[in-house]
Amino acid sequence: MITAVLCFLVTFASASQLTLGAWFWYTEYSPASWNKIMGMQFGGFQAELHIPANVSGNTIVSLDLEPGYELSYMGNVTAWDDGTNADAFITVYANEALSNGTAGLDLVSDEALIVLAKRLNLYSQTGRRVFLRWCPEMNGSWMYYGPPTSPDYYVSVWKRMFTIVREYAPDVLTVWSPNFDLKPNQTDYWPGSDYVDYVGTSVYFKGNGYNSEIPSTYVIDSIATIYTDYAQKYNKRFYISEASGGWEVGQPSAVTQLQFQQVCGVKPSDSQI
Repeated sequence: MITAVLCFLVTFASASQLTLGAWFWYTEYSPASWNKIMGMQFGGFQAELHIPANVSGNTIVSLDLEPGYELSYMGNVTAWDDGTNADAFITVYANEALSNGTAGLDLVSDEALIVLAKRLNLYSQTGRRVFLRWCPEMNGSWMYYGPPTSPDYYVSVWKRMFTIVREYAPDVLTVWSPNFDLKPNQTDYWPGSDYVDYVGTSVYFKGNGYNSEIPSTYVIDSIATIYTDYAQKYNKRFYISEASGGWEVGQPSAVTQLQFQQVCGVKPSDSQI
């Protein structure tokens, strides 16, 4: 039984090609054990980092992952055990806060960005493609770098990040990924085509009390604005960088465990999900 939060990750390389990945944490499972359970090799795995890595009170404790912690929550890609060249999709949050109120992008120094870029460069030396999903869902108020932080400030830090990452980790690909409800023509968060490699978005379906089937057009409708106004317009490949469905405990489900296993290619005798 997997006791973890799971998000799926999908990248569209072309109209007819996609790669499926997974993001799981708070679990002892690894990329290798996940592939074994699912009966297939996933094309990518997502992990999260924070910038700065650790704060306490009014002190920045560490700019990088500390010894011991770096093996937790899949944070150290060099230790992944799947034996493949699956993509490493690294989400970086500037969502830390000091006791004095300094928070979010105000804690993103050039020194912190250089430390982050050097770590990502180590990841790229494993032979995997490395993606940097920088400060996603910036249009959401649940992020310190979201409203009321101004879009202009967000873009200025993005460009500074991009310049440093290109210098210290030239093979790392950046992913611009607002939440799916970015309003049409709300372009003030867009750093510009020269500063973005991929476009993505987060899409979740919440049953709101019921385990119901997702409407057939839900995902297409949800990604339409970001896909059309940015990925298609600027000829960028597209990621569904977070996607999952809410599960209502104690409520009946329209999809059985067996049906889920069959869709994912898992033999019922191999595992329980």
